[in-house]
Amino acid sequence: MRKFFQSKEAASKSDFIGLECVIATGKVTTSFGQGKVQINGTEQLIEIRCDEDKAFSLGDIAVLIEHNDVANTYTVVEKPW
Repeated sequence: MRKFFQSKEAASKSDFIGLECVIATGKVTTSFGQGKVQINGTEQLIEIRCDEDKAFSLGDIAVLIEHNDVANTYTVVEKPW
């Protein structure tokens, strides 16, 4: 049966860096927030944080710039373009 199904490798945490995400919560703070990101044809819900409170709200677009291994979160910034 394997020949009928294509195997996709799991994305590493660094593969997410530079991708856009859609804010999925009402706000994103230094300690709270989630975003939806498209990678390898699937949508992933990830934990995100930003340095400025009230910088993002539901539906905004942000860019993932780094991963915090300890907290397992991504830091986001406003889309520069």
